[in-house]
Parts: sequence; structure tokens; C-alpha cells
Amino acid sequence: MRTGLAFDILTFAASYLSEQHLAAQSVLMTIGVLVYHIPFPTSVAASTRFGNLIGQGDLPAARIAFNTYYVIFIAIGIFDIILLTSLRHVVAQAFTDDPAVREIIVVVLPIVAAAQLFDALCALSNALTRGLGRQAVAGWSNLGVYYCFAIPLSLLLTFGPPRLELRGLWTGPLIGLGIVAAILYTYMRLTDWNKAVEEAHERGQ
Repeated sequence: MRTGLAFDILTFAASYLSEQHLAAQSVLMTIGVLVYHIPFPTSVAASTRFGNLIGQGDLPAARIAFNTYYVIFIAIGIFDIILLTSLRHVVAQAFTDDPAVREIIVVVLPIVAAAQLFDALCALSNALTRGLGRQAVAGWSNLGVYYCFAIPLSLLLTFGPPRLELRGLWTGPLIGLGIVAAILYTYMRLTDWNKAVEEAHERGQ
């Protein structure tokens, strides 16, 4: 979810809906960025630990760490969903007195909350691919899915026949994040970690 230009495009698109939708989008983006500060620093630590294990050639420990991290990040994502969904009215009241903006926030915030689960998994997947020395795979996956699929889908759902407005604007990133998380998880499961260990040793010589 941290491709800044992609979300700048979506925020710009929200300005074509109404002032209330743009105001709600600003609140939702603020909440999304704030909540992202939970998984992001944890993913940095996970990347460092996982990369060290790969560099040492300790694949059994690396696989244990891999599985453990995914359990932790799924828990973080579920916590975010429960927190944001249960407090959606409180969040809306805290940011604005405008009843129209509040209503939009309350309706769209559960979608934003759901996106946090996949956002957490993407943060972890990007971190682990860096630790494995395969950051290019994560980069191209994010680039392709966001700009070739997620953004067009968002614009279609927002302005096209479904006319979902801000709900559609956030549905695109939600699905896109899920696809990226699935791609990177599958890649990490299927790729040859032994080759990554050999490459790490070659770089260290």
C-alpha cells in the first residue's frame, strides 16, 4: 500500500467526486498511514533477521522464522481490522463535525481496515524478499499490480457503472494488495532458498 504515487492518483481522483469525499479520503489516508506504522518497523526487523539467517545458510531456522512472521503479521492485520471497524464512528467524530463526511468515513473505513491485513502481509512479503536478495521480484510485482490493475480497477469502480464512489476507490487497492501478497508468498514458497544462500556467500567473498 506504500506506493505513494498510486495513492496520490487515487486522492486526486477523489476530488472529482465532491468536497465531502475528498475530505473523507484525507481522513482515511491519514488513518491508513498511521496504522501502517505497526507492521512496517516490524517488517524491517524481520527482513534483517531473515537476511542474516539466509546469509548464514541456516535454512531450517529461516523457514521457522518465515512461518512465524506470517502468523504474527496475520495477527497484526486482524487486530487492525477489528480496531478500525469497531471504532469507525469514534474515528469519524474525532476528525470532523460534518455529518456527510462522517457518514462516508463510517461506510468506507471497514474496506480500509480490510486492506490493512493485506498491507501488513505485503510489508512482510517485501521485507522477506529483500532478505532473500530478491527485491526485484517484489518491486516488479508491486509496480505491475498497482499501476496495471489496482488503479484502473479503482477508477472503474468509482466512476464507471458500479458508481461505488469512495468505496470503489479503496476496493482496487484492497484487491491489489491481496494479489501482491499472494504472489510474493507463493514465490517465497516455491523459490530455491539454497541458491539464495550461495549467492549471499558469493557476495560476501
